[in-house]
Amino acid sequence: MARGGRNTRRFDVLVAFTFIVGMAGVILLITVPATSCGATELKERRALMESLPDLTRAAHGERGVLEARVDEATPPLRAGLVVYLREEYKQRRWQWLEGQAQTMTVRTADGAPIAILNNDYQLDRTVEPWARTRRDEAAPTFATGAIRITGIQPSDSILVVGKKMDNGVIAESLAGISRKAYLAGLDQEIEASSRAPLYLLPIALPCLVLAFWLGRRLWREVADETPAEAKARRGRDTP
Repeated sequence: MARGGRNTRRFDVLVAFTFIVGMAGVILLITVPATSCGATELKERRALMESLPDLTRAAHGERGVLEARVDEATPPLRAGLVVYLREEYKQRRWQWLEGQAQTMTVRTADGAPIAILNNDYQLDRTVEPWARTRRDEAAPTFATGAIRITGIQPSDSILVVGKKMDNGVIAESLAGISRKAYLAGLDQEIEASSRAPLYLLPIALPCLVLAFWLGRRLWREVADETPAEAKARRGRDTP
């Protein structure tokens, strides 16, 4: 059977479609272990937060967790926030733009003051939203994406992981939500990450099977073509 221009175009489309389907299946299959690893990391984080002692009762130099509220007298750094993070939406995700933290006094449930001694702690964004206050700061323009600001106000709840010192706490990480809200957020993230493979595998496996079947069909077509047909196909592919 002679292969005309129409059949040659059909062959090219079939090659492209096979490649797209196969790549889609591979990408989805690679995503499955990535989501499983994400769920494992979240479970480890939850176990850590539950196992660390309360810093108000910890020994000197011991690592622990502190749940408190920001002292009302803490000066704001920007837009009424004592700690903040600004992000720009570009390439279909929110990306870090600028942020600032500070040393501060926080108060426990009984009103006792505790000093956060450093300002180089990490903002813990494991759970979203990681702080109670979030608002849009600028609309997208031709040159920039939308900008939002998230942060902590005076009197807001905070959750600190750090080390107990004689004169306060050296913070490792800080989130602007309560411990209860943080753990609940972790549970939601863990459930979502654990379910992801259940949705991805039923899509990935059929894509790979279809790509395999199409590949075999293409191989048969190439194997069955006559020398004249092969020459015509190579001539069309050559500029």
